[in-house]
Amino acid sequence: MAKVPISICIVARNEEEYIERCLKNVYVWADEILVVDGESTDNTVKIAKKYAKVFVRPNDPSHHINKKWCFDQARNKWIFSLDADEALSDELKREIEQVIREGGRGFNGFNMPRVNMVHGKPLKHDWPGHMLRLYRKGTEYFKGERLHEYIQIKGKVGLLKSPLLHFGWWRGMHQYIYKLNNYSTFDAQRMVELGQDYSFWKLMKNVLMNILHLSKTRVAFNPFPYGLFFLFGNVLNECMLFFKIHEFKRHRKRHDLDVNKYG
Repeated sequence: MAKVPISICIVARNEEEYIERCLKNVYVWADEILVVDGESTDNTVKIAKKYAKVFVRPNDPSHHINKKWCFDQARNKWIFSLDADEALSDELKREIEQVIREGGRGFNGFNMPRVNMVHGKPLKHDWPGHMLRLYRKGTEYFKGERLHEYIQIKGKVGLLKSPLLHFGWWRGMHQYIYKLNNYSTFDAQRMVELGQDYSFWKLMKNVLMNILHLSKTRVAFNPFPYGLFFLFGNVLNECMLFFKIHEFKRHRKRHDLDVNKYG
């Protein structure tokens, strides 16, 4: 069976736990698989070389730098941006094949739902929303803001119905806290650089809005301990953001030196 004319683009660092499942998922399906490794210290590169063309580049904290570079290397008209801890469902693969056969149906990009997996099963109450992952090469551009790359598309964006599977969303409490710390640091830096403030009253408002949102979407009611911890994590993230913004504003030099150290 002929492979689908699509380039799978992956940016990874220290993903030996997940990347083989990810690559096996698309190896016999996609015409091209490209992996840009951010100087991993584990077996990520060794594993990836069995399935993909691998490039090793500096681990730039602004993730969109390596992602954009990876896109530029792709030889196909269609690009799928895949994370090392994700996989395409069979239904999503078939839907993408149909889209490519039909020339994109007048769209230059496609959103799709992403399902978070916990211990191999979908999260009971998941976050609503969609991910923009499929692009016509040359129509995507980055509104990059350090950790979050905010990809934009020139032209119309469509919606696919089938899910992308996310296996690395929950890797244990240690990793979850580690990500909260990293994300709040980058967000605090961005807000300081843009001259934005974060008052105590805004903190209180955001904490309340987070609690209401997690309750309305029932994410807070996931089986113990996940629902409780997601609620706690969102509140903790807002508190860390508040304190880091004020700390960075008081110590501008520390702000410049302390961020961007996370691997």
